[in-house]
Amino acid sequence: PLPHSPTHQDLTIQNHKSKLQNRHPLRAMMAKFPAQPISQLVILNLGAGNWQQGFPAIAAQIWIDQSAVPMQVTGHLPALPDFAQRYHQWQARYDLLYRHFARQAPDRSPSLRNPVFEIEAEDITHISQAEFQAESQQLRQQLHQFLMSAGFQRIEQQLRTHLRHDTVVRIIILAEEISILRFPWHLWQLLDDYPQAEIAISLPDYAQPLQIQRQQRDRVHILAIFGNSDGIDLEQDRQCLTQLPQASVTFLVEPSIEQFNQQLWQSEWDILFFAGHSSSRQHPNQSGYLYVNRTDRMTLEQLKYGLRHAIAQGLQLAIFNSCDGIGLARDLAQLHIPQVIVFRESVPDRIAQAFLQNFLLAFAQGLPLYPAVRQAREQLQGLESQFPCATWLPVICQNPAQESPCWSDWITTPESQERLLLPSQTSSVATTIAPLVQSTPATLKKRDSSILGRWLIPLLSGSVITISLWILRSLGSWQSWEWTTYDSLLRLRPTESPDTRLLIVTVTEADIQDPHNAPRQGSLSDRTTARLLAKLQAAQPRVIGLDIYRDFPSQDAQLTQQFQHNDRLFTICKRPTTGNQSQDGILPPPEMAESQIGFSDFVQDQDGVLRRQLIAMSAQPAAGCRAPYAFSTLLTLRYLYDQGITPQFTANHQLQLGAIVLPQISRQAVGYRSTDTRGLQLLLNFRNPSQPQAIAPQVTVAEVLNNQVNPAAIRDRIVLIGVTAPTSSDRWTTPYGRSFAERLPGITLQAHMVSQLLSAVLDQRPLLRTVSPRTELLWTIGWVGLGLAIGWKIQQRGLWAISLGGATLLLMGSGYGGLLLGYWIPLIPPGMGMFSSAIVGRLFQPTLRAQGFRQET
Repeated sequence: PLPHSPTHQDLTIQNHKSKLQNRHPLRAMMAKFPAQPISQLVILNLGAGNWQQGFPAIAAQIWIDQSAVPMQVTGHLPALPDFAQRYHQWQARYDLLYRHFARQAPDRSPSLRNPVFEIEAEDITHISQAEFQAESQQLRQQLHQFLMSAGFQRIEQQLRTHLRHDTVVRIIILAEEISILRFPWHLWQLLDDYPQAEIAISLPDYAQPLQIQRQQRDRVHILAIFGNSDGIDLEQDRQCLTQLPQASVTFLVEPSIEQFNQQLWQSEWDILFFAGHSSSRQHPNQSGYLYVNRTDRMTLEQLKYGLRHAIAQGLQLAIFNSCDGIGLARDLAQLHIPQVIVFRESVPDRIAQAFLQNFLLAFAQGLPLYPAVRQAREQLQGLESQFPCATWLPVICQNPAQESPCWSDWITTPESQERLLLPSQTSSVATTIAPLVQSTPATLKKRDSSILGRWLIPLLSGSVITISLWILRSLGSWQSWEWTTYDSLLRLRPTESPDTRLLIVTVTEADIQDPHNAPRQGSLSDRTTARLLAKLQAAQPRVIGLDIYRDFPSQDAQLTQQFQHNDRLFTICKRPTTGNQSQDGILPPPEMAESQIGFSDFVQDQDGVLRRQLIAMSAQPAAGCRAPYAFSTLLTLRYLYDQGITPQFTANHQLQLGAIVLPQISRQAVGYRSTDTRGLQLLLNFRNPSQPQAIAPQVTVAEVLNNQVNPAAIRDRIVLIGVTAPTSSDRWTTPYGRSFAERLPGITLQAHMVSQLLSAVLDQRPLLRTVSPRTELLWTIGWVGLGLAIGWKIQQRGLWAISLGGATLLLMGSGYGGLLLGYWIPLIPPGMGMFSSAIVGRLFQPTLRAQGFRQET
């Protein structure tokens, strides 16, 4: 059966159990937060829809249990023309209610006066709080009815099926229109049932910012800008910032634009904070304005280069404790800042102060960003008797390519790194050895020239360390560390050229949305698929691999003919992963012969990274997908068949291709203790071009159909066809990166797998294999012995540190060299053993000299 990808264990935030005594008044108020599991992520893309035309194409991507690849559900919402007018009228009434005491644009000069709404003569110019609350309730009810429409219920049902009530849930809503993002989507009834869920907004275009490696620091660095404060009290904002634990705050009070810009360039900031007046909705271009002092207002475009530099240096969060900040967040999103917190509308001074204090208290003491914002937002409900709809105002603007942080993520101290030198383990080993030293026979305490007398303590020390490491190794304690080291060495290998025996035909978003690509059930219509296969077949490729699920019969006669009679065409199905084989999995095209169908399944490690390649698994007769060989394996075997190479099996039931015997992963192998390695699995030796996506030449479907591809680029090649559109859920985390932008499409991984097998058989490129447990034990003993020799013989501290550093470089070089030769050599147990034994040997130097042991070299 297919090996299951194990679920991540929930990672929790430690409770703050110690009592905060003799501390700051704010710290004394800090709550004790319960442990929170790692978060789930939902990206809800509303596309280019709006209230007038509706939302015809909604896609929800859901990451389940930290899976590297999300599931995707589609739906739609109907038009609601009167809803836009109702919300516009609500905004006008809100502005009338709050315009006299909010942090909105100051009315100091005629040049700065711009009403937030233009109110017609017949519009209401006065409104009571009761009337406003009644209209707000009607708006909420209309939204509930809107989201109950049949086209959206499939999305909501999937969310309620897969989201967990005890988990932090981050829901990011994407839309092209700013007016759609401005709407208070937290009124969605789903949030009432998921107490740890919070909604953020984002534009549909986003990317991961380029950020340098942060230096170690013991404080969070905050740049606080206090702008024009006419009519508002910013002293409460100052007090909230100065009372933060482990924070260094730089204040600029009513600075010039030049001073603001200089500060962005002069330091590495974690948080940018602004308090004062701001506005954006009254400007037609939707740009945000900050009133930085009593005479100047500015847009963020005027600080574009300084902000871009600050983001590259590590700026993670911007907080605008001012009015109407959606336009400001839009401007920052174009610079790919990770997170921004703003207020949707004009915000009363007291609401801005209360939210800031509640949010910073929760965030600085360990609550993740999303729960901290939701808790602070809901705490505003106590003020809604005076300020209706206060809980509607705060919103997170999130870059979906970035993870949301915790306060502790920004603090890395040298002391925390020094703790990795294992003083507790060293003292534990010394405690274990000490009784043995005291019970040594009296003859060994003298100047005994025997080998036993000179080496008893080193042998005992080395034995204890080695046995301890081997027990931990057998329990799988070092697996995650070994994976991290392996991934790093894999990325350091020399660059390789793309594999020109392959050609990838990518199905892009433009190909999917092409008007000629209709009607379709999947990514490509029957007619488009038939034309594509005909064009490719005419150029005489060696093999064609269609990496697109088609569990439905063809409606095109030409395509049916291709499926039934083209013996060089291969396609995919998905093996069942549960006991219910009749329903699980995805069926193959009904017209295809079973010999031309391969399973598309991949297997991930426990950290969600794909490092292994499935070659074959035992067939399951009762399943809909009965393919015994992987899709990549079938393409390779068909190509090699034309080379006169056929598969054989050795006496040990190992698959042999030509002179190459495929090395199967063992459950005792480094990195895979207690892992299900059934079936034939190999380590995936990724080809290493300048970019992992550049494994082979690539063309699009449109280029093939429009005769823009030279037939010579297709002839005698393995042609793989698959979806690379960003909206596809077929994207996988590899050793080359974990962010969404760095994940590889499934078709690219299939190309890596085909290239690995072809290169091993035809080019003698090594396949990766693990060392045996016996070799690994001897390898660990050798490094433990080297560490003891360094600690035992070298007395000068500086020379001891240099020797240990040189030995570490030698160990890393050995692992790198082994990888180039095709062997994954363990580094963590030998490294830990070498450091521990070197420290133990150094601790025992004075004792041994006092007892008269010889120090012979």
